[in-house]
Parts: sequence; C-alpha cells; structure tokens
Amino acid sequence: MVKDLSSEYLIWVILIPVISAFSYQLDGIFTGATKTRDMRNGAIISLLIFILATIVLIPVLGNHGLWFSYILFIFSLQKENLLLHVPDKFLHQAVDSFQNVQI
Repeated sequence: MVKDLSSEYLIWVILIPVISAFSYQLDGIFTGATKTRDMRNGAIISLLIFILATIVLIPVLGNHGLWFSYILFIFSLQKENLLLHVPDKFLHQAVDSFQNVQI
C-alpha cells in the first residue's frame, strides 16, 4: 500500500535534487562571499512566491500542487539570486574555478 502511494510521487523525488543542487551551490557561493543579506532577501521573495503558488495549486492539483510549489520556491530562489545579485565577473570566476576541478 505504501509502495503504491509512494510511486505516485516518484517524479518529484527525482526532480527535486536535480533542481535544488544549483540552488545549494549558490548558497555556498553567497555564504563564502558574505552576501547573506542578498540570500535572505531572495528567500523572502521566494517564500512569497511559494505561499501564492500553494494557495493556487493545492486546490487544483492536490499534493502534486504542493510539490510543484516547492520546486517553484527553489527555482525562484536561485533565479532571483543569480539574476539580481551575482555580477557577471563573479559568476564567471565561480564557473571557471568549478570547471578546473579535477575528479
């Protein structure tokens, strides 16, 4: 029974780590660059988007609406931070250093 119910939400379990990985990467960059104020402001904006999305989507999609709202939260957090607060030079330095990592 639990297996049947959980398989319905498997797509969200797959999508969330893929989408949120870049957001967590940005958290590390912002913390290291001491840009925590920008992180806080981005989180507040994303929280408002999440609340609005939940109010609209849960009645329509049920639990899938909640999961989709969470993905919108993560996506809006990373896009808001990336577009508004990361200068091009800083972003290029971060990408270059990440590409030079040897595994």
